[in-house]
Amino acid sequence: EGVQDAAVYYIATDGKKYVFPDAKTYYTWYADFSDVKKVNVEELDKYPDGGAMSYRAGIKLVTHPNTGKVYAVEPGGVLRWLPSIPAAQSLYGDNWGDFVQDIIPGYFASSYTKGEDMISLLPTGTIVKERLGNVYYYIDSGKKRKFLDLSTLSKNNFFPYQAIEMSDLSEYVAGDDILDAEDKLLSFQPLDDGIFEDEEDDLAGDLADNSQTVSPINDQKILLLTHSVGRNLYEEGGIAEWFDNYNTDNNRQVQIERRDYPDYPYQ
Repeated sequence: EGVQDAAVYYIATDGKKYVFPDAKTYYTWYADFSDVKKVNVEELDKYPDGGAMSYRAGIKLVTHPNTGKVYAVEPGGVLRWLPSIPAAQSLYGDNWGDFVQDIIPGYFASSYTKGEDMISLLPTGTIVKERLGNVYYYIDSGKKRKFLDLSTLSKNNFFPYQAIEMSDLSEYVAGDDILDAEDKLLSFQPLDDGIFEDEEDDLAGDLADNSQTVSPINDQKILLLTHSVGRNLYEEGGIAEWFDNYNTDNNRQVQIERRDYPDYPYQ
């Protein structure tokens, strides 16, 4: 806190540290930096790298520059594809595009996993409000769980401006009321080594259709060109460590090398 370009980490229930890849991700979880504690590197080193934080469930829709697909986020970084504009409009209204934010492609691949497509109900984690009332609900697996009051909403680190206004909540079965802070609502839930497979499956299909040969992943090397922000993400975000862990866990030899851009020979 108070240090320019300093990385911010979340210490999760698994004892690992997860970096916030950017301010957009952070602000889906917190309104400001008042609860951030400044520690030295030696203190951070006590916690193994877990990877990167995902968007908080239900707060935003996400995409990335290399796809036209838009996804909702559920707890644990589970992505649910919105298969059409009418589907998005029916759930989020005509201004559904205002909810969409871009994610850095590398974090999109490593911090999220694929779930079922969205159909007719809002994803778990969404905060909703009846248009003609002042009651707030948490959507939980198709159920609507009523917050006792605004204070209870705040205790669970949600804010009224995050709520989607709806005129009809009859599709959602009533669940248990939320009477106080609940860990599962407040806490980031790390993935179990999950990766986002959808784009990989699409790529594999495209290559097969074109009769192209893919080099074994063991022989592949990734060249990451970065400027100042990207350099900080690489150095503070544990990207190299993530690949080391991936290689160890999967008996692979994927290599990643970071180089500054612009710089010779990349001008």
